[in-house]
Amino acid sequence: MADAKSVASRIAVHVRQIAFRWRTGIGCRVSFFMMTALILVTSLIGALFFREGMNDRDEEIRGPGNVYCICVCCPHIPIYHCGKP
Repeated sequence: MADAKSVASRIAVHVRQIAFRWRTGIGCRVSFFMMTALILVTSLIGALFFREGMNDRDEEIRGPGNVYCICVCCPHIPIYHCGKP
């Protein structure tokens, strides 16, 4: 068991050294900031398109064609856009 523990600890030391050398380079920092910027921009643009899509859908639902259809097909629903109170 002691041998397995020492082997695991030696491997962990080597992995830490390799990871530390990789993380400290300028390329890693630049790629991290570029990735963060891309994720931020993508999420903001996605939220904008989602909001615009929701607004377009709501305008389509409340459009004059649908109001006319409701006025003709369902006269018992009180809609004040039909010209009738």
